[in-house]
Amino acid sequence: MLLVRSISLCFVFCCLCLLSSTLNAADKRIELIQGKTMGSDYSVRYLATGEIPSQSEIHAGIEAEIEIVNQSMSTWRKHSEISQYNRSRSTEPVAMSREFVVVLKEAIRLAEITGGALDVTVGPLVNAWGFGEQGKRFTAPDYRAVMAANELVGIENIQLNGNSVRKTKPGTQINLSAIAKGYAVDRVADYMLAHGVKNFVVDIGGELRVHGQKSEHQPWPVVIGSPIESLANIELSVSDVGIATSGNYKQFYESDGQYIHHIMDPRAAGPVETKIISATVIHESCMTADGLATASFVLGSKFTLEMAEKYGLAILLIEQGDEGLVVHKSSAFQKFLKNQ
Repeated sequence: MLLVRSISLCFVFCCLCLLSSTLNAADKRIELIQGKTMGSDYSVRYLATGEIPSQSEIHAGIEAEIEIVNQSMSTWRKHSEISQYNRSRSTEPVAMSREFVVVLKEAIRLAEITGGALDVTVGPLVNAWGFGEQGKRFTAPDYRAVMAANELVGIENIQLNGNSVRKTKPGTQINLSAIAKGYAVDRVADYMLAHGVKNFVVDIGGELRVHGQKSEHQPWPVVIGSPIESLANIELSVSDVGIATSGNYKQFYESDGQYIHHIMDPRAAGPVETKIISATVIHESCMTADGLATASFVLGSKFTLEMAEKYGLAILLIEQGDEGLVVHKSSAFQKFLKNQ
């Protein structure tokens, strides 16, 4: 498992470094805006051409879009919309913001097509296993605590009607962290497009939206870096899409010789057990890609690839095989490979 963790970290690190390193001093028209949000860094690179707002105006607009998402969906903010909803034990319908409803509606749709692998009601399980806002833990939880938390889990416990959300069990909670970051990327990208910026890359914690080109006839470079010499880098040719990558190495602790990872399998009431190291999804919506990347860990490679073929989804998985790493690509992913 230690080998898997180091390989996984290298995969994402190489991807982001290669994306940045190809933007050199010669690209004088490329502006860069950076900041921190959602426990990670964000950056927006864009080609400054035509009549567009000043960099300071764009920066303020980006911060405003991200703030809308955080204030609605951050479980780490005591007074956010989602935190207030989760504290309430009322089973009456509650009017929620447009942003919240958009994300919840997509989460419910993804729960359906993934057979429940993506379930945004896993909050009680996330907390029980020590990965939520209630605090970290370093030992596996008591079985009874897990079962009590699991009683509150299930997308069927949430009813969405227009802009009203109703929980059928008082203790049921919503946790949109598997999809909200991708939604934030989409909001920033939509802001850029609405203000006349046509060529840019938005990156929030490794979730991307890529639009247009870096320069004339030169696309923005996106590379999935190889963690070992025997596995070649995977160069992508993409534009006007979202790209999300999930990994089971990002948060974990060790208990009795086992690695407990932060991605929950709602069907098993606990952390996923999988050989998948990393899942990358390309979709026009980064929000959708974000949710599908997380669901891939719960489904495993076989069912993920079956789902990808059924719905025409572009998914790449890196899995720890018996004799080393194995790369799986869905049919729809092939068209995004450079020189294909």
